[in-house]
Amino acid sequence: MHLYSKIKCPNCNTWNENQDYCSNCNTLINYQLEKNQKEEQKKLEALEAPKDKIDIWLEKIKNSDSGLDKALYWALRSSWFLLLAFVTLAISVLIFGPG
Repeated sequence: MHLYSKIKCPNCNTWNENQDYCSNCNTLINYQLEKNQKEEQKKLEALEAPKDKIDIWLEKIKNSDSGLDKALYWALRSSWFLLLAFVTLAISVLIFGPG
């Protein structure tokens, strides 16, 4: 048994069977393919977007040859994780503690 999909072109109103592009006007009519293309385009735009100053600075000290810079980077990173762990613990005590 074959599954056929008939899609009407929004541009020229031509019915197309099992095609990604309209046979009449070559408009993209496969909505899943269109969605995938838009997602890929968003990913490319995100990669090409300029970075924030803090991101540039953190990357600079992460890749630095200086031991002091690397220690500063790891201290900042560790303190961020400790803060997140503390907030998670506080929220779970508030939710499950009073019981």
